[in-house]
Amino acid sequence: MPEDFRFSVKLPRLITHVARLNRIEEEFSAFLDDTAHLGNKRGPLLCQLPPDLAFEPDKVSAALDLMQTEAEGTLVLEPRHSSWTSLEAEKTLAALRIERVFADPPVIDNQAPSDSGYSYLRLHGKPHVYYSPYTQTEIADYAGLMSSGSWCVFDNTALGNATENALTMKNILSSSTL
Repeated sequence: MPEDFRFSVKLPRLITHVARLNRIEEEFSAFLDDTAHLGNKRGPLLCQLPPDLAFEPDKVSAALDLMQTEAEGTLVLEPRHSSWTSLEAEKTLAALRIERVFADPPVIDNQAPSDSGYSYLRLHGKPHVYYSPYTQTEIADYAGLMSSGSWCVFDNTALGNATENALTMKNILSSSTL
């Protein structure tokens, strides 16, 4: 394994979908213990929220703060409810130093990248989610959204397209100056 290789780890559905970020201290601590063996190979933690989990600051801020503080690394958020595009949600995430994931196809609007680009892209395939491959042109466009140190996860795995798309992205990024 290359020296600089790291794993991105997705939070369990028990935390995001079952508990819905409520009273997650014990589950999150167990998750961190379960992934501790990765050591410095553990990269960003992905928190993908259920589509019906709206942004309610009094309900989610404490959980996000706990996760960001305890994770000792990068926490990225993939919200899938439109309320997460509100100015209040953006301010909350900025204050906690949590970035939103760029997802394709988009589940919610308002995915405009920050001036520095995205740090985490999840590409699920389109028009058929999990199945469709991306073209070289599409991959080059997504590479343009990335900044140095960004992560890109291809989730169009159903027909094996993710591997070829990831290698195409690697070749594009290797020839660019991010």
